[in-house]
Amino acid sequence: MSAAGLARLASRVRLVRLAAVGVAGRRALLVASLPALWPALLKVFSLLGDGGAPGAPAVAGWVLGLPCGVLAVALGCRLVASEVDQRTLEVVYTVPGGARRVWLARFAAGAALVLLGELAAALAAFLMLVDVTAFDLLSSWIGALFLLAVSMLAGALFRSVITGALAAAPVLVLSVLIGGTVRIAPFFSVASLAEYDPADVAAWAFQSRAGFLLATALLVAMAISRAENREAMLRD
Repeated sequence: MSAAGLARLASRVRLVRLAAVGVAGRRALLVASLPALWPALLKVFSLLGDGGAPGAPAVAGWVLGLPCGVLAVALGCRLVASEVDQRTLEVVYTVPGGARRVWLARFAAGAALVLLGELAAALAAFLMLVDVTAFDLLSSWIGALFLLAVSMLAGALFRSVITGALAAAPVLVLSVLIGGTVRIAPFFSVASLAEYDPADVAAWAFQSRAGFLLATALLVAMAISRAENREAMLRD
């Protein structure tokens, strides 16, 4: 890569890092590590109760998806709406390169923080609770990205962090309730379909994850389109 390319890459990384601080605060890494507390709590519950540790089909949703989904909603509703609440939205419209650059950087920062949170939760779950597969990691992250986009759009539509979070919360609850047994579930788990032919399961898994990635891209595009509607976003 040329020196100019490296300079552009460094500039984008710096922009995403600054966006992460803007979304999650100066303790962004600490915020990202919070999902690791959930597997620890599940371990305590398994020791105190009679249910035992969660099974493999519950890893992508109940063990990893729930804490990462909560983190995704908490961050996603701030990606656009926090600029409205802090009355700094007009400043975003003056950024060189356009406001779209800021929104994409903030979404990338949110996605990176959710990934860090998922890795922390996965490590805690692996050490204390249950085995975690690569597909569990991929599935729960893609599901969390979907929730990040849902809450980003909700925050942009309602122009409020709190209202955006309240609007996205039912999607999170439904995602966790349907778990990983349904192919159209955000936290789909191949372990829940062990009785089916592996080739069919692999095809379903690809279709499900690709579909949610496309849905996420569409929701992000809608959120950015709404955020760039200056008159709608700045009206009292």
